[in-house]
Amino acid sequence: MAALILVKDQAVKEAQQSLRGDFITELLLQGTEIEESVRERGRMLGYHFDRSHQALFVDMLPSNDISQNSFATRLDAWLRNKGVWALVVPREEGIALIIDARYNEIGENLANELVTENNGRFESITVGVSQAQGKKTPLVALYRQAR
Repeated sequence: MAALILVKDQAVKEAQQSLRGDFITELLLQGTEIEESVRERGRMLGYHFDRSHQALFVDMLPSNDISQNSFATRLDAWLRNKGVWALVVPREEGIALIIDARYNEIGENLANELVTENNGRFESITVGVSQAQGKKTPLVALYRQAR
């Protein structure tokens, strides 16, 4: 029975991750005018269109004991424990994070903590950080800055 519950929990997490990934991909393709269907999906995921955001991009060489997807799951839990709202999405090239942030220092501090706490866990880990931008800045601009 316990194994069945674990399988179910994993399936739910994977479905949520897929929804987040699809949402971020759609946001990256949108300009400043966001379609209502994308806005609705964002609201369901907890994305705040009326707030300033910052993008972080984690580039890492995974080790044998942790994959990029499992690290993204850990990263999401780590941010929630810190009280930071974030969309955490594994991408082909690394892990994208979109956080609510009014000030540049928020993302910079998180990036420093992330690298410090995970130094030695991976062959290498770097975190790119965009500037905190207002709600009118397209997400693609923040994403490019962080990469």
